[in-house]
Amino acid sequence: MRQDIDISNLAYPVGRIPWRRFRAVLMTVHLWAGLILAIPFILLGISGSILVLQPEAPRWSIPAATATGEIKSAEAILAAAEAVVPAGMRADRVLMPQRSREPASIRFQPIDRRERNADLTGPNTIYVDPVSLEVLGTGVQGRPAAIFGIMRTLHATLYVRTISDRSFVGWLGIAMTLLSLSGLVLWWPREGQWKRAFLIKRGARGFRLNHDLHAAFGIWTLLLFLVISISGVYLAFPRSFRAAVGLVLSIGYNFEDPSAEAANQLPLPQPLSLDQAIATAQAAVPGIVPLNFQLPNRPDSPYVLNFRPTALGQGAPPILVSVDRMNGQIVYVDDFRTYNVGEQVVVWQRLLHSGLGLGIAYKILVFLSGFLPLLFGITGFRMWWLKRSQRRVTAPEMAGSPAE
Repeated sequence: MRQDIDISNLAYPVGRIPWRRFRAVLMTVHLWAGLILAIPFILLGISGSILVLQPEAPRWSIPAATATGEIKSAEAILAAAEAVVPAGMRADRVLMPQRSREPASIRFQPIDRRERNADLTGPNTIYVDPVSLEVLGTGVQGRPAAIFGIMRTLHATLYVRTISDRSFVGWLGIAMTLLSLSGLVLWWPREGQWKRAFLIKRGARGFRLNHDLHAAFGIWTLLLFLVISISGVYLAFPRSFRAAVGLVLSIGYNFEDPSAEAANQLPLPQPLSLDQAIATAQAAVPGIVPLNFQLPNRPDSPYVLNFRPTALGQGAPPILVSVDRMNGQIVYVDDFRTYNVGEQVVVWQRLLHSGLGLGIAYKILVFLSGFLPLLFGITGFRMWWLKRSQRRVTAPEMAGSPAE
């Protein structure tokens, strides 16, 4: 005969774990996962901070543009550079300045194809002041410093050769994400304690100081830390990440291909100049500023022009506009701002992880975020060690106390 179970006599309802017990289990998992993975997390964080500096490194060795005033046209800058290069070289790329005191950079290549694969014996880049058109110097576009190569390998693989591709670091990124979310649950304050949960208690020492540092820095940097961790997962598992985004957001590209219309246009009396091509692109695509231009190497080749959105900072996804120099028509436009929402989320992951596209303030925050695993590792270890030491002191005292 079936009997009903009286759950009123149980410590907690069947199938339901009390909050205190769940929190204790979560605390144990959070603690030991953090302690075990602290060293890999710290190595990933510090190497990532160093890599944030890599785009800035070339600027440390190039001359500064000191003239003030209106920036000259791309053609004028190009002409100033062409006037000083030796015969047998042609310009193939123009990089416009994106910051104050930054020169324009014009890259040259040998006209003779047989010499293009030969080692350069001299400079291949001319730096021009974009305001005065003064040639500031020359340089050779080379590989980044060795330290950045080491840090890139460390950040991408932790030199773990037995794991294919970047899956090991990708799983560490997932672990970082889960630790961040579990930390949020553990941090969640009780009623009436919200203000104190965001601050470090004045005069705190020992366990209390380490706890407050761990909790306060954790909650204030939670969003940034999640962005860095999740974008790191994308870099390790781009296809899986894109598929996951596609489950909740629309994925795909929305752009028109005007090449058929351009093919029906009659040739112009003269080929389109670079400045005219830039003006044509800016008229067709609003809200863009010049970034860099690839110059055609044949009369029938189009201009390939890259622009930056006006509202975003350096490193934002470029907007590509291809212009037919023979008939002046837009051949192709690739503007990430027209992508579906899910596709835009995917496009931004690499840039968000590298501190690009949202200005210098965001870059600084990403650089500093690389030291958060070190802070969390130290404070977490200190809390565990102080508690462990306290147990060692109290256990003998309790064992040796007389029975009452």
